[in-house]
Amino acid sequence: MTQLATFVIFVSNFEASIVFYCNFLGFMIAYDWQKTGEERIVRLRNKDYNIQLSLQLPTSDWEQQLAGKQSGNYPFITLEVSDLEQRYNTLVQNGAPFTRDLVSTPFGDFAYLTDPDGNKICLSEYWVDA
Repeated sequence: MTQLATFVIFVSNFEASIVFYCNFLGFMIAYDWQKTGEERIVRLRNKDYNIQLSLQLPTSDWEQQLAGKQSGNYPFITLEVSDLEQRYNTLVQNGAPFTRDLVSTPFGDFAYLTDPDGNKICLSEYWVDA
């Protein structure tokens, strides 16, 4: 069975978020729809991870409070990659907003960055199966 997961992310700026997720994390626009006077719907897709991100502008005070804080102190999304060190170095050269240097542990390497609203993203490469 193929699974497809969709995450909703509250963003303050569609364009900045699209640039971040597409340029740094390899997502592409699945669709971008807006009818005059109605809410805009933007969905990004990443075929490597088989997930979609639905970008939403907050429409209530409660949703506004979630922008950039959707996961507390933990990464909102963790993406497993191969050859993380090479990917990390390329992203650093391209100006990706990492929050700390590459972290190496006995069980894997990790890199942490934030999207334009402060949502935490982790790139990981595990050495052992969890």
